[in-house]
Amino acid sequence: MENMKEKNNTWLIVLLVLIILGLAGYICYDKLMVKKPIPEKTSESTISIEEAKKMLDNIQDVDGRALYSYYKSGKKDLVNYLTSLDNSRKLELGIDETRSFSKIKSNLLKKYNSDLGVEAKDYYWISTDQTPTFIYNKENDTYEWNPEIGGSDAISDLGGYTYYLYKLKDSSSEGNTLVVEYYGLWKEISEVGPFAYFNNQFEYHLDLYDGEEELDGGLDASKLEKYFKESKDSFVQFKFTFSKINNNIVLKDFKVL
Repeated sequence: MENMKEKNNTWLIVLLVLIILGLAGYICYDKLMVKKPIPEKTSESTISIEEAKKMLDNIQDVDGRALYSYYKSGKKDLVNYLTSLDNSRKLELGIDETRSFSKIKSNLLKKYNSDLGVEAKDYYWISTDQTPTFIYNKENDTYEWNPEIGGSDAISDLGGYTYYLYKLKDSSSEGNTLVVEYYGLWKEISEVGPFAYFNNQFEYHLDLYDGEEELDGGLDASKLEKYFKESKDSFVQFKFTFSKINNNIVLKDFKVL
């Protein structure tokens, strides 16, 4: 009888061990082999109109000049167009007060989700210049002013035209994409004297200038509002398409309607 009890206990123990091993194996398989879908974090992928407005407010004139150049080129892919620019123009689009090449690449990735193929080479204000304006110092990864260069009254090969955003026209979102439309004017940047503002018919509206650079780059607010009410359709209509990628608000496309 005792032998029978011992055999029964042994089988019971073996059975329990097999059950435990089987359960452990299933858990391991479930954790390691079965790829469960990752829940979407929609709160991180959507863009608010406030975020888009903030980015547009922070866009420098050099970005606006590049977008004007893109519009005039007739090309249909913004990043491909910017990638086709010469290296110094790409440096302009990414440079900040640090003048660090690493930061330039980082800034381009944040704005366009591409470094545009930018290279750590000397910077030329105008592509036909024989002497670089800034020299790249690979020891500290920064651009340094070339003391042998003289001044220049040129704005750069991107030209002197950018845009002025006046009133929000419309906005729409789908998934992680936000489209924002604005009424505005083209702006001609001048080294001397007031800026010039004009519409798609290139009719200049210098009468809107109030003589004060502090107020919207020289625009008289009351005159501008009166002109907008009288001839809203003559204003340029800008369309920006943004996507949120890697938590950065990226400008994917720009159109003039």
